[in-house]
Amino acid sequence: DVPSASVMVGGAKAAVKPLSQRPVDVFFLSFFVTHIPTSLLVDAQCALPSTWFPKHATQLLEFHLETFKDPLMGTCPGWLQLVIWCELLLQVPFFFAAIYAFIHGCKWIRVPAIMYGVHTCTTLVPILGSFWLSHDKEFDGYSLSTKEKVNLTALYIPYLIIPFLLVVKALPHEDPFSRLSAAAATKKKSLRKKTK
Repeated sequence: DVPSASVMVGGAKAAVKPLSQRPVDVFFLSFFVTHIPTSLLVDAQCALPSTWFPKHATQLLEFHLETFKDPLMGTCPGWLQLVIWCELLLQVPFFFAAIYAFIHGCKWIRVPAIMYGVHTCTTLVPILGSFWLSHDKEFDGYSLSTKEKVNLTALYIPYLIIPFLLVVKALPHEDPFSRLSAAAATKKKSLRKKTK
């Protein structure tokens, strides 16, 4: 087993609580894990040649376009391609680091988490705004009804809300993870010794 990160609490080392006792961290972990294939197999098609992707990935994008009439992923304007390059070069490495840090309670992830959350929230603002404020002529071949705009907003808005909640979690505390008390940590350590 990889040892959990620990910090000093009341003069003693306090280990991070098990994941089973950290449902909020499990929620964020699920987000990081599922975002990796989405970024690499779907979003990346807007910035890289389609021939680089497996058939099932291009079919998934086609399904998305047919279902949601997404004008951004369908036309891939230059500014969106830049956003996706930031996603590939900055966010994807962060996801891998965050998965490790959230499992093991590494508090060094706090600043990267804040940076990721703020960056992602700011990129989602123009993405969501484009669905409602852009004229149809800006998206060649796309004319969105109000219902389609609502559906796209509902699809994209979790990628604004969840990073925002991550900032809310990480910003107020130097250590964003729940830890055992000093007494509980000492008791847990003694139990481990007895079982060896």
